[in-house]
Amino acid sequence: MINEVRVAGTLAKDPQMRDTHRGALMTEFTVVVKGVRWDPQGECDVIEQAWVGCVAFEDVARAVGVLGQGTVVHVTGEITQQEVELPNGKKDRKTKVRALVVNVVRAPTDQQDF
Repeated sequence: MINEVRVAGTLAKDPQMRDTHRGALMTEFTVVVKGVRWDPQGECDVIEQAWVGCVAFEDVARAVGVLGQGTVVHVTGEITQQEVELPNGKKDRKTKVRALVVNVVRAPTDQQDF
């Protein structure tokens, strides 16, 4: 089975770096991916956004942790899923991209891309 994901977009906010309960360095971040599609009813382009949650560990976490909001990145990784317990006691699943490689495409500018 192949589990490879590539996402390119803008960091929605500054990445959050912390240690896991087992002592590993972890950084969580969100990449905003824009797409454009044609709306035949409105006869115009429609910009759509997807907010993709990502997580990185150790060396990759350290590198991503210093980036800031508005940085355009290209993430290569794999889909992961985690079961979480909600405050009401029910269980839910969170799907994220586990980032294995993160390349900076462009540093942030005064004007945000999202």
